[in-house]
Parts: sequence; C-alpha cells; structure tokens
Amino acid sequence: MKNKLSTVAIILSLVAILAVIGFTVMTLGSRISSLPSSSSPLNDGNHDNIYYCDSDDNLRSAIDEINNRSGLIIIINNITLKDTIEIDGGGEYVIEGAGRVSIILGHNFSGFVVSSARSCTFRDLTIDGSAINTTYLSMITIEDSFMLVSALIENMYFMGGGTPINGISITSDNTCIRDCVFSGCNNGISTAYNSYCKIVGNRFYDNGYLAISLSSSHSIVENNLISYCTIGMWISTADYNSIADNVIQYFSSSGIYISNVADENLITGNNIKYNRGNGDIYGINCASGNRNSIIGNLIASVNPYSGTSYGLRLGSISNYNFITGNVMYYNQANVLNEGAGNTIQDNYYL
Repeated sequence: MKNKLSTVAIILSLVAILAVIGFTVMTLGSRISSLPSSSSPLNDGNHDNIYYCDSDDNLRSAIDEINNRSGLIIIINNITLKDTIEIDGGGEYVIEGAGRVSIILGHNFSGFVVSSARSCTFRDLTIDGSAINTTYLSMITIEDSFMLVSALIENMYFMGGGTPINGISITSDNTCIRDCVFSGCNNGISTAYNSYCKIVGNRFYDNGYLAISLSSSHSIVENNLISYCTIGMWISTADYNSIADNVIQYFSSSGIYISNVADENLITGNNIKYNRGNGDIYGINCASGNRNSIIGNLIASVNPYSGTSYGLRLGSISNYNFITGNVMYYNQANVLNEGAGNTIQDNYYL
C-alpha cells in the first residue's frame, strides 16, 4: 500500500513540474514573439517610442516618425548610409548602438546633420568615414538652432582612415562631447560661434591637421589626450574658456595655438611635449591673444633638429597675458615675448 502511495505522489509531482515547465515555455514564447521588428516602435515610459533599426531605410523612417516628439533609436546592426541623414523634426532624439555597431558613410556626403531638435544624443556607435575623399564634410554636424536645448555625444568612435573628413562640427550652444575617440580624421572637433560647450575625456590619434578647433566662449576643454597631429588645439576668436589638464604630444606645429584675438582664457595644468618633424614649432603659440592666464603647464622636449622653436611664444599682438608657474625643460628655447605688458614670473626652467 505504501509503495502505491509513493508511486502516486511521484506521478503527481512530475505532472506539477511539467505544468510549470509548460507555462514557462508559453510565457517565454509570448515574450519572444512580442519583440519588435527592426522598424516597430515601442513605448518605455521615458520616450514616446523606441525603434530598432538595421538599415538606412528604417533609420530614416524612425527619425521621421519621431518628428517633434521623443524617441529612442537603437541601431542593432551595421548600417551603410545612402546619403546624409537630416534631423530636423524638432523633437528629442536619442540614437545609440546595441553593442559596437557601425554607421558607414558612402562616398562624399556628411553623416548626420542636426538642424532642428529640442535635444539630440548620439552614443555607443562607430561612425566610419574612411571612404570619404572630399574636404569640409563632417560625420556629425550640430547646427545652431533657437530651439536646441542641449546635445550630447558620448562613447563614440569616429574613424576617418586618413581621409579629409572631420569628426564633429558644432555651431550650437550647450553641446557636450565626452569619452569619444577620433582617429584618422582631418579635424577631430570644430566649434564655431557658440558658447557653453564641454569637450571632456576624449582621445585623438593620428588626425591630419587639428584635434580640436575652438571658436567658442565660456566653454570647457579638459582631460583630453591628443597624439600625432599638426596642431593639438587651435583657440581662435574664443573668449573666457578653460583649457585644463589635457595631454598633447607628438605635434608638428603647435601644441596649443592661440590666434585671432582670443582673450581672457585660462590655460592650466596641460602636459605638452614631444614635437615631431622640423621647422618652427611651439608648445604654446599665443600669436594673437590678450589677458590670457597660462598657469601651471608642463612644456617639454620641443626641440626639432632645424628651425626656431620655443616652449612658449607670445606674438607681437599678444598683450597683458599672465604667465606663471609653468615648468619647461628640454626645449630648444623656453620663452619668446614679442608682446607688451605681459607678466612672466615664477616659471621653472630645467
């Protein structure tokens, strides 16, 4: 009798287990079948819609559908663009990669142009512009717009492959670029006629001309690593900016070049070293700028085999600048002062 009861108990237990397994499989199956196709929108409570995109056509369709609402676009596979993508619907856009997927540019057109949006974010993507052979094109362009509150570009890889394409061009205020990599571009980041930008924690390798061109005001450029370029940073018609704690190395013209009456900037804590090539080379070349504070920088090994070079140059129209606490060593010469009213004190020459 006991054996019969045990057998019945075992059978009932197996039936219960099979019922649970069956329910679980049915539940998972329904969840899997409900996953969106690559162009289907979802709502997650944070955005009006979520779109999963794996082609040029459904990427453009998702951007058009967001229009003036908010939407998250997740790129789930490599996409080769047929032409420039315009973001101009006036909404709130987030474009991100699922894993390290790539947006590949075809021949001789820009990537994304943001001309009308309340906000726009790009993150976790590679943009490959190595097929471009025309100058003045950019992988991402953020244009000035009265309605744009902010733009964020983070954790992106901009791959130029030695072509003349630029990474990012910005004419809008309140743009933040952080934790990105720029390699093989002509210029990495260019800003113009804008304010309150942040360029933080980025890495620049083997860019043909410039890593950063800054024509902004009240902006922050800090903790960037720049290696192998003609000019590390070009600060032009740019006032009240903070350039701090950057590493600039292996440049062939200037580590930091200040021109076109760039005034009242703070340049501090930067590590500028190792020229490459020959000719007139400068760690910091303040060709035209007034009342700038150049404080506590390290400038070393600016010492080409030919040409006239200095760790720091103040040009003939660079006046009333404050130069102090800088350490300079192994340079061909340390300071050239051609301006008027400049204060140069308490620097250390080794």
